[in-house]
Formats: sequence, structure tokens, C-alpha cells
Amino acid sequence: MKQRLCSALVACLLVTVCAGTTLLWPRAVPVKAAPRAVAGDAPSAPSTGSPNSVTVLASGEVRVAPDMATVTFGVVLKRASAQDAQAAVNRVVVAAVAHLHALGLADRQIQTADIGLEPSYDNAGTVTGYQARQTLAVVVAGLGLVGRVVDAGVSAQANTNVSITFGLRDENAARTAALAQAVGIARTRAAAAAQALGHSLSGAHVQLMEGSQPVPRPVTQGAVSAAPSQGTPTQTFGGMLTVHEDVTLTYTF
Repeated sequence: MKQRLCSALVACLLVTVCAGTTLLWPRAVPVKAAPRAVAGDAPSAPSTGSPNSVTVLASGEVRVAPDMATVTFGVVLKRASAQDAQAAVNRVVVAAVAHLHALGLADRQIQTADIGLEPSYDNAGTVTGYQARQTLAVVVAGLGLVGRVVDAGVSAQANTNVSITFGLRDENAARTAALAQAVGIARTRAAAAAQALGHSLSGAHVQLMEGSQPVPRPVTQGAVSAAPSQGTPTQTFGGMLTVHEDVTLTYTF
């Protein structure tokens, strides 16, 4: 029986082929293996630095005598009410400004640097009074009046924030001199570095970055008489100011 079935099946297949029909049998599709990473095949990261450049840092300083100063003085008072506290501070400020006018200073040279009014509390959180404050900043051209400006504030009952900041009315000349000094030092160092690397600064592209520091040097209350003696004015000394410039020079060959 099995023999007959097999013969019949073969016969059917032959008839199908002869009739022009093509039998499609599933075929295995070859799968390509993913490429393996080989050490050393990965592209190297691009270099961020230039091998044909020299970068140097240098500083320059010049010392100059100050020709102006900013004097500050303030008052802090406490009273039972906010109105009384503010009124008391106002009286001190009015008196101080009158003294400054008597020295020949104009209103444009006087500026309110700080002002405030706050309640005061005890440990239980109860308001015990009010504290008012105000600070004036006075710009003085020349140094002859600096001590007398301090006295003008203190004699009006100023009792806090007494300080002096010496400075220059025009810093350009001093800063230009410090910058030229810094650039000269930087160029000398760059030339030595370039020569050691077998290069020359001649024809090289140069990039400059500049940084500076503020000139004023404040003299705090500890260095200024907080209350001048009878008939003895407060003495102040301007000394010398240091003007500092930093540069970064990059030469690309």
C-alpha cells in the first residue's frame, strides 16, 4: 500500500513539472556577520591644540601717585519710632552736607551710598525700636581736602562706615604703560620658546588677551581717625597706587 502511495506521489510531481509549473522550495538566506572592531581601526579624535603655536602669559605693573579720593562716612541711630529714627539720621546728614559745602564741594560730588530703616526685635520677637542708617560717598579731586572731608562727616555725628579709597582721575596713561610692559615681557618669553622649538616669531600670527585689576585700594576705618581731636584735623596719606595688567600672547607659525 505504501509503495502505491509513493508511486502516485512521484507521478503527480512529474506531471506538475511537465506542465511547466515550477515548485518553489524555501531556501536558507545567508546572513552576513557584522564586522568586528579591531584594535587600532577606530579613527583618532581630532587634536584640539595647535602643534605650531606658542602661548605665554606675562604681567606688567607701574606705580603712580593718586590724584583723587572717595571718602565715605555714615550714621546709624536707633529710636523708639521709625519717624524719630529717620529724623535723627536726617539731621546728621544735613549737617554733614552743610560742612561739605563749606569746604567748597558741590552736590555732584556727594552721593548716597546706602540708606535703610528697619525694626529692632528682642529675643521674644517684640519690636523694641527702629534703626535708621545712611552713608554718603564724597568724591574729592586732589588730596588736600581728604582729611577735612572725614572731619566734616564725623563732626556732624557720623559714626560708621568711615573709609577712604584713593584713585586716579584718568587711569589710561598708567594702564597703557603697564600693558606695554606686560606685552614686552611676553614677547621676549615667546621668542625664547619659539627659538627652542626651531621657529621664529617673524611672520607669525599673534593673538592677545588682556586682563586688568582695579586700581583703588580702600583705607578702612581702622586707618582713619573716627573722631578728630579738638583742633587737630585728620591726617591722610595717599602713598602710591599699583596699576596691574595681565596679557596672554599666542603666536601661530
